[in-house]
Amino acid sequence: MGRIFILTTFLFAISAQAETSPTGDNAVFSLSMASLVCAAVQKVNPEAVGKLSDNYLKDSIKLYQFYHNNDYETAKNNQTSMFNLITGEAAIKAQSLRSVTGARAYIEKSLIKTDAKECSQIRYYAEKVLSHYGKSL
Repeated sequence: MGRIFILTTFLFAISAQAETSPTGDNAVFSLSMASLVCAAVQKVNPEAVGKLSDNYLKDSIKLYQFYHNNDYETAKNNQTSMFNLITGEAAIKAQSLRSVTGARAYIEKSLIKTDAKECSQIRYYAEKVLSHYGKSL
C-alpha cells in the first residue's frame, strides 16, 4: 500500500510540473524553430518573409530557453549557432533561400508544426501557448 501511495504521489508531482512549465512542450520548440527560420530567411531574402521584424531571433531564443529550461545566454549561444548555420552559404544553396519561392517553401516547412500561417503570426501563437504556463515573451 505504501508503494502505491509513493508512486501515485510521484506521478502527481510529475503531472503537476508538466502542467506549469513550458519545458518539453513541443509546441514551444516548434514555434522557436519557426521563428529562427524566419529570422534567417529575413537576413538572406527579406522579400520572402512578408512582414519584417527584429523579434524573430529574439523570440526564438526566449522560446528555446523556455523549452529547455536553461539560462538566456545558453539559449542565445545555441540559437545563434543554428542561425549562423542556416545563413551559411552551404545552407542557403541547399535550401534555395536566394529564390523567393524556395525561401517561402522553407518557411512553410517550419510553420507546419505551428498554428501560424506566416512569420508575423508566430509571436501571437507563442504568447497564446506560453500563457498556459504564466509566461510571455
